[in-house]
Amino acid sequence: MTGKECPLCTLNMRCVTTTITSVTPGTAMVLVVDTTKSAGTTVALPLRGAVDVSIDWGGAGTGCGTVAVQSANRLNDVSCTYTTAGTYTVRVSGTFARFGSGSPYAGSDKITAVTSFGAVSGVTGLSGAFYGASNLVAVPASARWCCPAATG
Repeated sequence: MTGKECPLCTLNMRCVTTTITSVTPGTAMVLVVDTTKSAGTTVALPLRGAVDVSIDWGGAGTGCGTVAVQSANRLNDVSCTYTTAGTYTVRVSGTFARFGSGSPYAGSDKITAVTSFGAVSGVTGLSGAFYGASNLVAVPASARWCCPAATG
């Protein structure tokens, strides 16, 4: 369903309008980040609870590359500080309980698209997942859980 408008409400009840795009789900959750959208080149992922993932940050820098994260009860963000400002594709594979912390996280305003929610398993919550993601403009059609008015 290309071009369907959808408000994605963040935990602080600010809504951003996004465009739902048709995407064939893959095995990874895929996000596009653009570090030129705000100051700095750090992007964090608010993974919480039981976490066993591989994150391919799609670029070089501190905490970047492909990293494995395992924790029985993760309470802090996983982050990457890119060496060079630009647009990067971040792929998260594996399992995590929650994506979202209920508070702002570094670089949430740098997320411009979620191209796939993939086949990540174990997810029990997405509350606050896009808190502060003011530049998020596209999510896959599989995001109907957040957009009950979307059809097709």
